[in-house]
Amino acid sequence: MSPFINLEVDFERRFALRPLRDDDLRPALVQLRDDPICVKSLVGDQAAELSVLDERGHADRVVALSWQQGEPDEFTQRVGQRENFGRQAATGFANGLALSPPCILPLPAPKLSASLSVDGSPQPPRVSKPEKKQGAPSIGSAANPNSRLGRTPSPHSQGRVMEQSPIAPSFVGIDVSKDRLDVHVCPSGHAFAVMRDGRGLEQLVNDLRRLAPTLIMLEATGGFEITVAAALANAGLPLAVVNPRQIRDFARATGRLAKTDALDAQIIALFAERIRPEPRPLADADSQSLAELIARRRQVVEMLGMETNRLHQARNPRVQRMLKATLKTLKAQLAELDRDIDDTIKRSPIWRAADDLLTSVPGVGDVTAHTLIADLPELGQLDRRRVAALVGVAPINRDSGQMRGRRTIAGGRIEVRNALYMATLSAIRWNPVISKHYQSLVERGRPKKVALVACMRRLLGILNAIIRTNTPWRCA
Repeated sequence: MSPFINLEVDFERRFALRPLRDDDLRPALVQLRDDPICVKSLVGDQAAELSVLDERGHADRVVALSWQQGEPDEFTQRVGQRENFGRQAATGFANGLALSPPCILPLPAPKLSASLSVDGSPQPPRVSKPEKKQGAPSIGSAANPNSRLGRTPSPHSQGRVMEQSPIAPSFVGIDVSKDRLDVHVCPSGHAFAVMRDGRGLEQLVNDLRRLAPTLIMLEATGGFEITVAAALANAGLPLAVVNPRQIRDFARATGRLAKTDALDAQIIALFAERIRPEPRPLADADSQSLAELIARRRQVVEMLGMETNRLHQARNPRVQRMLKATLKTLKAQLAELDRDIDDTIKRSPIWRAADDLLTSVPGVGDVTAHTLIADLPELGQLDRRRVAALVGVAPINRDSGQMRGRRTIAGGRIEVRNALYMATLSAIRWNPVISKHYQSLVERGRPKKVALVACMRRLLGILNAIIRTNTPWRCA
């Protein structure tokens, strides 16, 4: 008689154990279906104590384990029952081998007939007279070409092999905050977080390289995403940075109103999986530097306007002196920014050529040309309708049934639209094509503001064609 385990528990579980050496009884980690168990202590030669761990790895309950004499019996333990396990199961339990998935649980060894050997051919049904050579190696079935007779036996029991399905594409959503990155993977549902520093970005890149996702998506979060996007783009990973408004509208459309960093990462990944926007290459370092200079110039111009308005309303002489000093500093910064922008444009032959082409159009000055170069790199690569929608000057229908609503503009890149608006104000006076178009619309009864927006769209189409054909302005 060999020693065996008597295991008494208060829950129902199925598990699989593997044979080990009889002299190896080391405490380690095991698992009963979903609950991990570790051997807490060995008490003498005939007893042990097991701790059942919860999801966080904390001890949840204790199971008693004792050695007795007997033979192996069942591989199932049930509520209120005691099941005996042989020495083979005991050593597997003590060494702590992890469970195999339920679909490939090993089964008890079948009892083979004395008249049939391993790899032998089975007896035909209703045959009373056995063949002369039992257990001879089979050569397959000539009648059935799909027969499995004669093939090498599978290491798993038939009917319990997990078929490998093709790998599904994965989509990663990253919610970027100031100090942390929350990551969610669809459709697996795997989620984790890393710090937004050098070590965290390196770990994120390594994890995503192993995952090889179809698309990685970020929100534009006021500049915090730039470092993350640059690290992922340099690693050659497919990346798309989208407008946060699209993500929030998508979340509302799916009925998810709660908002946390982890939930945002999940929504971003789901948006990437359902919408699947095309990955977009990031701008190079020079383009990002020029965009920052243009953005800073806009900020200084806005502050000049605000400080000037405050100076007009100030009555205290000390406040007036402070405001005048601030205005003087801002004007000096504005002049320095203009010089830096001009030098950056002139250092690039492509930008210098584009600047010459754009400023050849009457009404378009340096500020508008620089804004288009920095904030609208798609200029010349799209048709006039798509570039108008990208800037936000394309009319949007509002129709339903018999009702025909008023066409309005919405969305787009507001910085480009503002610069184009000022250029159009000049063009309706000095550009003969735009001026004629404006007068024609006003004479047909269009409101002046509507006519001005239509001229913005017309001017943008002209600039797009000039960059695409690399042809300067020529008045017909």
